[in-house]
Amino acid sequence: MKIAKQYRLNFVLTGQQRSGLSIVSRALNTHTKVACHENLLHHDLAIRRLNHVACFGDDNAEWPPDKELDFSCVAMLRHGVFDLERFGASIVGFETTYDQVAHLQLYESFEEWWREGSFCLIHIDRNPVSCFVSLQQAKSGCRWKNYSNEPYDNEPIYVDKDELLVFVRAHFNTRYKIVSSCEDRLMLYYRDLIFHNDIVVRRLFEFLQIPLFGTELIMKSVYGDVPIKDRILNFSTLIKSIPRELEPLFDESELF
Repeated sequence: MKIAKQYRLNFVLTGQQRSGLSIVSRALNTHTKVACHENLLHHDLAIRRLNHVACFGDDNAEWPPDKELDFSCVAMLRHGVFDLERFGASIVGFETTYDQVAHLQLYESFEEWWREGSFCLIHIDRNPVSCFVSLQQAKSGCRWKNYSNEPYDNEPIYVDKDELLVFVRAHFNTRYKIVSSCEDRLMLYYRDLIFHNDIVVRRLFEFLQIPLFGTELIMKSVYGDVPIKDRILNFSTLIKSIPRELEPLFDESELF
């Protein structure tokens, strides 16, 4: 990792929707030296404005809270979000999902920031089929997070093959471009967030070169331990109609 003599670092936390970004972001924010800003690029204006105000204040003329999501956001990210002095932290970054990265074409910015030094990516990887199913269930039940110890009882969903294929192909296209944009990156896997969260935390803070302060990743699935395949009404017919190259994604050992 290329860093200045005085340890200062910017980062981007990225991954597909429903890949555990908010869990890792909250873990990062438990550290006094780290600030990870959430939902600054959210497509919902109300959510974006709420987090924008929390980051910049509601009277910031330079970075107004109702700013549209266009290429001018790159300047906001670089000169606003990456302002270490503003947030009193030595490591500052933001989380963003694949669809937001693709919409704003942030790949070139990632590469530019990395080549300038003191920048890295934290990348969470999850099976796109699992992400798609989780996303569709969250939308249908309006349940995005689990704040209790009890999983929600939600009906399985019908998965449209064509919609799934569009999502999966966009996933791999965006993933490839992100991976190619920055060599200084940490890849984390959703499976490990569930089964080996202590190892994930250790790898995360070792990568950032800061001491570990007893941080934990608290994974509470909205749907408990229900396997992904059992959350798809038409799983048996769906798996028979998908292209052969995507069949490994439907292996039960990979559906997390």
